[in-house]
Amino acid sequence: MPNEDEKQSIPYALSKGVFSGVADATFNYPWLSLRKLFQSDHPIELKPSVLFRGVSQYAFTIIPTTGIQFSVYRGLTNHSLFKKNDEKVKFYSSMVSGMASAFFSTASERLVLEQGHHKNKSLFQVLNIVQRQEGYLFPLWRGLSAFTVRDGIYTLSMFYFYDHMKRAMKENFQNSPGYLCSVFSALCSGFIATTLTQPVDHAGVLLQRSSHKETLCSVIVEQFKKGGIAGVYKGYFFRLGGVSAGIFVMRCAEEIADKTLLPQITRK
Repeated sequence: MPNEDEKQSIPYALSKGVFSGVADATFNYPWLSLRKLFQSDHPIELKPSVLFRGVSQYAFTIIPTTGIQFSVYRGLTNHSLFKKNDEKVKFYSSMVSGMASAFFSTASERLVLEQGHHKNKSLFQVLNIVQRQEGYLFPLWRGLSAFTVRDGIYTLSMFYFYDHMKRAMKENFQNSPGYLCSVFSALCSGFIATTLTQPVDHAGVLLQRSSHKETLCSVIVEQFKKGGIAGVYKGYFFRLGGVSAGIFVMRCAEEIADKTLLPQITRK
């Protein structure tokens, strides 16, 4: 993370995660909305009412998820069992922080997905519908394996690879503006995350909607047989833009929080 102050507390990291999630919902969601409109062949209107339609559902997923990711990462790197600033600790902590958030993101994304099939229903109404249809709530976590892999690689890219690339950019291109280093690092880490997780992300959505006892590997293999590489990586470039933009927005929001916005009282 950009601020290497080891006295940074877990509540402070949680606050930064929530703040970064709010920033992502505010600045990145219009891009995601345009992607949905384009992929579904709906007419594109550059109006706030159109571009921010469904932002509350997105915020319901992204804000708690980033809060979990930032706080777990800080908690692990602060732990007395680990050496401070150890690269292996940062590597595994980055990955585990995403895996920890998958328990929440799997259920929340399933609710948002179901809400798309039940128009004009709130998330809590959709929750009741799932419970009535399935008889219990465990189906909310169908596809957990896929989202655990996806979120683990995503946070590995967002925290670990982003920091390494930004550090390398500053060392090799010392006269480059700071924002260019951030943009390049976000693009590279977004490319890694999207390339490694696109098949898993698509398979996770299919697993959520399936009532059969399919495995992550079987779904990916089935998609490959149907459409080859293109089928497995369907929607790749749209998601690449969303992931890279999300990493850029959240890490920049974190830097702003470190410098100006969040009260110092949350630090130990």
